[in-house]
Amino acid sequence: MRRVHRSLQPEHINTLRAQLNAQIPSNDLPIAEVIRTMRLIAKRSQSEYAKLCGVAPRVLAEIESGSANPRLATLQALLRPFAYQMGVVRATDPTIVTATKRGAIGKARVSPDAAKAARKTKQGR
Repeated sequence: MRRVHRSLQPEHINTLRAQLNAQIPSNDLPIAEVIRTMRLIAKRSQSEYAKLCGVAPRVLAEIESGSANPRLATLQALLRPFAYQMGVVRATDPTIVTATKRGAIGKARVSPDAAKAARKTKQGR
C-alpha cells in the first residue's frame, strides 16, 4: 500500500491529476485504483480521507485493497471531493451489447461527464 506523501510537488500532483482524468473514461480501471489515486492527489492518509468523505477508515482501507464490496452510496461519498459520480452508461461496444442480450452484465463506467472532461483536457481546452 502506498503511503500519503505530503511533500509531493505541485507538478507531480498535476501529473497524477491529469493521469487520473485520462484514465477515468476507461471501463476497466479498478475503482480501488481510482480512490487511492484521488487520496494521494489530496495528500491525505486513509483515515483523513475517510473522515473528509464521511466513511469509516476500515471501509476505505478495504476498498483500496480490493477486498470490499462497497455500496453505491459509499463510492459516491468517496468520489465526491473530486466531483466524480458513479453511474451506469449504455454500452456502445457491439461485443458488450451482444453479451448483454445473452444475459451477461454490461460494463459500467465512472461517469460520462468525466469522459467529456478528459476529452477537453486532451484537446487543450
